[in-house]
Amino acid sequence: MPAQEEFSEPTPHPESSVDKYEQLEKIGKLKEKGIITDEEFQTEKEKILNN
Repeated sequence: MPAQEEFSEPTPHPESSVDKYEQLEKIGKLKEKGIITDEEFQTEKEKILNN
């Protein structure tokens, strides 16, 4: 019987990467809908990527 892996302590890097992609997707949708401008999108994108 194979040993079971424990998932109680996820690695922070993949989670933060996924979170960044989710945030980028959200602001991208806001830009597409015209809720934020291209300039606001670029500003928010830089904040997310540099965090």
